[in-house]
Amino acid sequence: MQTYTDAIVCGIPETIPRSASTGASIDIGKAREQHRVYVETLRKLGMDVWELEPDDNHPDCTFVEDIAIICGDTALLCRPGQQNRENEVKVVKSILFREFSHIELLDLKDDRAKLDGGDVVFTGREIFVGMNKRTNEAGAQQVAKAFPDYPCLAIPLESPLHLKDYISMAGPKSIVVGDSAIARKVLQKIENEATYRYEIISVPDDLANCLYANGTLIHKAGHPNAAKVSTSIQYVCLFQLFAYLSKCSVFRLEFYV
Repeated sequence: MQTYTDAIVCGIPETIPRSASTGASIDIGKAREQHRVYVETLRKLGMDVWELEPDDNHPDCTFVEDIAIICGDTALLCRPGQQNRENEVKVVKSILFREFSHIELLDLKDDRAKLDGGDVVFTGREIFVGMNKRTNEAGAQQVAKAFPDYPCLAIPLESPLHLKDYISMAGPKSIVVGDSAIARKVLQKIENEATYRYEIISVPDDLANCLYANGTLIHKAGHPNAAKVSTSIQYVCLFQLFAYLSKCSVFRLEFYV
């Protein structure tokens, strides 16, 4: 069973309303308070949290998980499909190089590759990669090459949203899946072609983007039945208004302890 020891997050810039990842009107004050509670929750779960300063020149910088995929002692630096995020990659690469010297940093070797970390789901046993306008087939192939010890399944998405907007891990062998037609197609692909079998938990689409870490499932508030999906893990309800912040503002360093 893996335990997350570290997390990297980025604060919320004034320019986040221009972010390509939100598509919603945002109360920046409320979002920042929710983000603060989120970071506090990660610390309560035993993680050392590294907080990056927000950059108003990069409206998407809060969504730091798009920038790198980290598994074990390897970090694959992404090339987000949204333009003008190159400096975000440089910032994350710098902190990984400086603070986590044991991690091998890999750049994408294919100039055609586009890759967003939000399109990558690591189950602990295999990797799913969503393909859409932000992550292409060449990007999915780079993931497979970077982590050869794990089977890698590419999943076409008929949507501009990330794969994690439709499925997330909810436990060591459990996947939450949204209830939309796109989510059902994703599930069908997994059931037909994944290497391993999982407990499938059906939820409304707006609850599918959740975060399982260190025995706790962090999910959007306002769903009183969410905690009934399993009796073996704890639940923390956060972010009634801005559920997208509950997942996309963090990537975890997946060390085994």
